[in-house]
Amino acid sequence: MKKDQVTKRLMELINNLPDDQQLKLLQVLENKQRLAPKSGTAEKRAFQRKVCTIDTVYANKERVFWDVINNLSAGGAYIQTDTPLDVGEEVSLAFSPYAFDETVRVTGTITRSSQDGFSVKFDSSIRDFIHKYERSA
Repeated sequence: MKKDQVTKRLMELINNLPDDQQLKLLQVLENKQRLAPKSGTAEKRAFQRKVCTIDTVYANKERVFWDVINNLSAGGAYIQTDTPLDVGEEVSLAFSPYAFDETVRVTGTITRSSQDGFSVKFDSSIRDFIHKYERSA
């Protein structure tokens, strides 16, 4: 498909979404753009981040939530949510990229939180899963 055909098809699909889903899509795309590494800047992370959109179910001691992971590495993730959690809070997550048979279950601690979401550092690396995911993408 040519770029103008892709753009036209995307606009058709977006226009057919209900307003609340259009807003959620806009937030996801803006967040992806904001979180994408800027060219010429060095990452100061133990593991390289991968921009993604993966549904996740996660829980703290009080509630269960369903939101979207916007970037993922072997050591942690950024979760976009309207209900950010507190720094230092422990969470359990379960997620599986689309068309991927394996579900990842991992625990971690919130390291950063804002009105748009939060970052979680995993208690153990999911390096093996990341390698499988990158090969399948």
